[in-house]
Amino acid sequence: MDRMAVRSIVLATVLALALVAALAFTFHHFRVIEAKRFCERIVTQVEATRKRDGYAPEKPDPSWWAGRQVPALVRTQDFYLRTSTGCLLRFRDPLAFDDVWTLDSRSTNWSNYDGY
Repeated sequence: MDRMAVRSIVLATVLALALVAALAFTFHHFRVIEAKRFCERIVTQVEATRKRDGYAPEKPDPSWWAGRQVPALVRTQDFYLRTSTGCLLRFRDPLAFDDVWTLDSRSTNWSNYDGY
């Protein structure tokens, strides 16, 4: 095989891998967006309960997501953390360095950090 053919094969392989990586990243990005939207919907229910009772529930209520598909990045057994002012909803993004996304129910601001 001549050098030009080898270069063409290497270039085609590199381009194919780059395309696959770009598609995988895009797909994963949509998974993060899906998890964020799920948490944002739950926050409205948490805040309604907090306004009614004066405090956020101790534990999440499974009825909040009944009938909905729970996103793959959200682990319902540990995504809810009650605070003194409301709650934090969180999920882990395994492909990110700052791998934990957290939504504060009171400020409705997202933050992310390293560690879970």
